Amino acid sequence: TFIAANGCDSIRTLNLTVKPKTYSTINGAICPGGNYGGYTIAGTYVNTFTGANGCDSIRTLNLIVNPVVNSTVNQTICQGQTFAGYTTSGQYVNTFTGSNGCDSIRTLNLTVKPRSFSTIAQVICDGQSYLGHTTTGTFIDILVAANGCDSIRTLNLTVKPRSFTTINQVICEGQVFLGYTVSGTYVTTFIAANGCDSIRTVNLTVKPKSYSTINAAICTGGNYGGYTTAGTYVNTFTGANGCDSVRTLILIVNPVVNTTVNQTICQGQTYAGYTSSGQYVNTFTGFNGCDSIRTLNLTVKPRSFSTLSQAICAGQSYLGHTTTGIFIDTLASANGCDSIRTLNLIVNNRSYFTLAKTICEGQSFAGYTITGNYIDTLISATGCDSVRTLNLIVLKALKPDLGPNKSTCFEDKIILTPGVFNNYLWQDGSVQSTYTVTKPGMYSVTVTNSCSSATDQILITEKSCEIFFPNVFTPNSDSKNDFFRILNAYNISDYSLSVYNRWGEKVFETNNVNNGWNGNYKGLPAGMGTYVWICTFKKGTAVKSMKGSVLLLR
Repeated sequence: TFIAANGCDSIRTLNLTVKPKTYSTINGAICPGGNYGGYTIAGTYVNTFTGANGCDSIRTLNLIVNPVVNSTVNQTICQGQTFAGYTTSGQYVNTFTGSNGCDSIRTLNLTVKPRSFSTIAQVICDGQSYLGHTTTGTFIDILVAANGCDSIRTLNLTVKPRSFTTINQVICEGQVFLGYTVSGTYVTTFIAANGCDSIRTVNLTVKPKSYSTINAAICTGGNYGGYTTAGTYVNTFTGANGCDSVRTLILIVNPVVNTTVNQTICQGQTYAGYTSSGQYVNTFTGFNGCDSIRTLNLTVKPRSFSTLSQAICAGQSYLGHTTTGIFIDTLASANGCDSIRTLNLIVNNRSYFTLAKTICEGQSFAGYTITGNYIDTLISATGCDSVRTLNLIVLKALKPDLGPNKSTCFEDKIILTPGVFNNYLWQDGSVQSTYTVTKPGMYSVTVTNSCSSATDQILITEKSCEIFFPNVFTPNSDSKNDFFRILNAYNISDYSLSVYNRWGEKVFETNNVNNGWNGNYKGLPAGMGTYVWICTFKKGTAVKSMKGSVLLLR
């Protein structure tokens, strides 16, 4: 607000815009002899210009002057190679633009080494190798020479062949061919006229001589192969294979055999086909194939005959026979011939009978005093065995036993049994072997047999049959009232007893009427006091239940 010329307020509103200066940084690089914005030396230069908006534009120039690079390369190559486009020895100077954009001056000192060449002419034999080559031809190989460059070798190779021959030859055993005496294939290498191997293969077959041995026998006056006397004769012939066949003849000359046989036979026999006494001359072929003349002087002796009659007992033997009959046996008599015996044999049977006998204890029968079966062998009227079987019963002294006196509950049934006897007589006149007791009283029985009689008696009294449990017990191991259990447990089943302490813990249970509580709980003595018990069981067909309490004292 100003004061106007007329003295009043002059209110001016100014909308002002402030334009900024501009700032820039340039990183520049030049080569020696060049310039950048008029500058030729490396450094930082700040210049102020008028920007497009009419305000200052401030530029910072960071100038680098890159150097010119000079390098020298010493290089050696082989003839025919190139380096940097050059193939001959010399010095070459080249100017390039370096990585910094300035001149890079390279001086190249180049040396070119020459290649070497050689030629070899060589002759070898088939199967040999020269410098790795095995066939005729010209082979050019490029090697590395001592100067590191190619050494080019030309090989003119000639391969002379080997010669091969095969000989198939057959000789006989004992002969020799080229120094060999046994069948086989023999390969021998010689030097041929061309200086190479000459390989000869000999397939040699040696045929064997044949050898045979003949064992021959002739009779006196005969001949074999022209030989008439015993001996060994060796002859050599030509065999079927053209080789020697050597035969050995072992010749035996067998004589004619003359024998005399003196023989005795029995009537009915035969010897060499003859059955009567006399002299007989026969000619046979002997085991050696020659005549065997036998003279037989034969004597025939007569047989003898006899008859026997004999009686024996069954089980006996006579002359090896055990049954009735007529037996004809041929034996040898004193002259060595048959003695024919006829045996008329009668076998008398044994007699068997059984005797049953009963005696009283203390008596004897046929020497026996104990019950049993006895077999005795006696002599019968025929003189043979009479076998008697004695079945002996010895009646013992009577000892009826009704047992000791009894006190019982008459819910039980008592059956009296005195033992096993022939006859019974009870106190009421009954005669059964047992007696059923239904009430208290004195009971007696008299038993008898053929020897004697005896009596026994028993007193039976009545006792309480009521099932109950004690109300106190003292488990102190004095054998008196040490267990809490059911009493008068007659004729019950499905039994169960449980005992509980004051806290309702089960301290004992059982299903056996003979088992009782011994006053222990978990292996330790239970405390004195009152315990509750519950019992269930079946009496006949009725299910019963009882409960109560018991006092444990110690």
